[in-house]
Amino acid sequence: MSDIFVSYASDDKSRVEPLAKSLEAKGWSVWWDRNIPAGKTFDEVIEEAIDAASCIVVVWSGKSISSRWVRTEADEGANRQILVPVFIDNVKIPLAFRRIQAANLIGWQGTLPHPGFDQLVKDISGLIGPPSAPQFAERSSSAHARPHGKSPVPAPQPHRSSASPAERKQRVGLISKTIPIALLVLWLFGFIGHVGGILIHLLLLLSLLLFIINIGRWLAKA
Repeated sequence: MSDIFVSYASDDKSRVEPLAKSLEAKGWSVWWDRNIPAGKTFDEVIEEAIDAASCIVVVWSGKSISSRWVRTEADEGANRQILVPVFIDNVKIPLAFRRIQAANLIGWQGTLPHPGFDQLVKDISGLIGPPSAPQFAERSSSAHARPHGKSPVPAPQPHRSSASPAERKQRVGLISKTIPIALLVLWLFGFIGHVGGILIHLLLLLSLLLFIINIGRWLAKA
């Protein structure tokens, strides 16, 4: 069952397609493609589609005003009081259908928003109710929903050093006190001899380098 049956002249199919697609995009089901399934006649398909529709949109054009099929379909819509006419050409429609206000889509190429199409949507909504909400939004929201009864997985926490800031500060303080004492002892032993002095000075430079590296590591972790 389709919400809307679109009646038009076959020569206007390319002009009617933007209208049908726009109505479908609003959320209504639309019957407009007149391809006949195998094993059925044109009369049978049209009759079934009209009987199942809740609204008949008749597209009036220079071609459709002389179409027997369009007139018959418009007459069915008028008798059931579900007819919503649309103009795509500036034409004089049959007298029996002039009392019904028609939406003006003359020159419309499918671009939205458009006052004529907005009026058509308003007229159809007043007749059969507003279109259903797009179902893809429901699938999108359900896909992101958390399964019932399961706790959310906690986000991984960045790795942190096990030592607290106070412990790191205590270590640096101890190093800062030990290094000067060690340097003083080594400097005193440097007087023992020239060879020993060179070795001691190398040890002093190495100790100073290690001290600087430890300070840099502490500052990076702080």
